[in-house]
Amino acid sequence: NLPPIVEAGDNQTVNEGGVVSFNGSFTDPGKLDTHTILWDFGDGTKASGTLNPTHLYGDNGEYTVTLTVRDDDRGVGKDTLIVTVKNLPPIVEAEPDKTVATGEVVNFSGSFTDAGWLDSHTAKWNFGDGSSVESGVVTEENLPPLATGTVSGSHSYSNKGSYTVSLTVTDDDGGIGTATTVVTVKENLPPIVDAGVDMKVNEGEDVSFNGSFTDDPKDSHTILWEFGDGSTASGALNPTYTYGDNGEYIVTLTVTDIG
Repeated sequence: NLPPIVEAGDNQTVNEGGVVSFNGSFTDPGKLDTHTILWDFGDGTKASGTLNPTHLYGDNGEYTVTLTVRDDDRGVGKDTLIVTVKNLPPIVEAEPDKTVATGEVVNFSGSFTDAGWLDSHTAKWNFGDGSSVESGVVTEENLPPLATGTVSGSHSYSNKGSYTVSLTVTDDDGGIGTATTVVTVKENLPPIVDAGVDMKVNEGEDVSFNGSFTDDPKDSHTILWEFGDGSTASGALNPTYTYGDNGEYIVTLTVTDIG
């Protein structure tokens, strides 16, 4: 018996996550022999039964691929080829541009994909005002054919202006992906408040107040009435109150925006 003569094919270069198509062949002078076929892709995975498999590599590197053909008389033929897999950087997406007020806490989120699904990743936010923060990947899922992840962060701006916020994701092979968001920061003006008109009432009589204010509709607010006799009420612009003694009372309505 003579073993099969095996040809694994030419060396190949691909990007990680790219489909590699193999094209092996063999000859055997034992025309009546039967054969088993085994591919070892060099990354711990194998395939059998075909001379033309395809394979995906989840990380960059140089892989020695071995094609083994065995005949039914235990004759074994082997050949190898080299697959060089190049690293690809993460593809990063950031949020749309946004407008906020000074002092407001701004929440950011971003996402990324990576064709090297066996890569690990780190992330960094640069907020455009001289401050930055390293941020671990909030969630990362490493399943073929892609690694996917999301990243979050938060920041507040002291001064009005336009700031370019960048999210940079780096894989463990040094591949870098970046996306940006433009944040326009406007000065946070205080609410304009109207407590209503002066009133005259009898002691023991219910007094109905009717306050109002104007402010940025995106803001939320707290409301506080001080009735001038040590009593207060909160949460409503139209409270009622009863004074237990005659006198002149200065009533104050305070509205505070909270971003």
